[in-house]
Amino acid sequence: GRYLVWVGQDHRADARLKLSELDAQGRFGKVEDLNTTKGEVKESRFFPHSYKVLYTILKPASDTESYTDLYIYNIETKKKERLTKKLRGREAQINDKETEIVFVGTEYGGKTSLRTYDIATKQLTTLFASGFDERIASPLYLNDSQILYSFLEKGKESLYVWDKTSGKSTLYNSQGHRLRRPLKVGSD
Repeated sequence: GRYLVWVGQDHRADARLKLSELDAQGRFGKVEDLNTTKGEVKESRFFPHSYKVLYTILKPASDTESYTDLYIYNIETKKKERLTKKLRGREAQINDKETEIVFVGTEYGGKTSLRTYDIATKQLTTLFASGFDERIASPLYLNDSQILYSFLEKGKESLYVWDKTSGKSTLYNSQGHRLRRPLKVGSD
């Protein structure tokens, strides 16, 4: 409850990452513009236990092509770190230990992939990729070895769990036509 971060737009044409420290009554302090690079911020989220923000920036590569890259902003040191370059990563989430990030990579031809990024080693791993007319979305860590995600196939979106130990997916829930954007509360 010490900071509030959001994607906002002011006199500039592109969306910017904004941060404000809150006082004891929850009121805004000075608003800081955290963008130190060109591009448009698409989403942001706090790390679970430290004063860091994971965010994505959309950057044009040409007149017809753009890429989304992942960044970390450390509030205490006021430094940013670029994690990816032209990977088209989105919907990133941090694991509870703050050692790994899961995200959706968008591929050429409309395919998507479920990927992880090890923060310490900077190693990128593609867990699996979708086929044409399929979509992976909304990944989140259930625990250290399981990642919940939604998967759209043949017009139906269901929830699946990727098990990092076995390297396989299993159906978690298919009750409904569009199951997306799951949220987890608590640590159990």
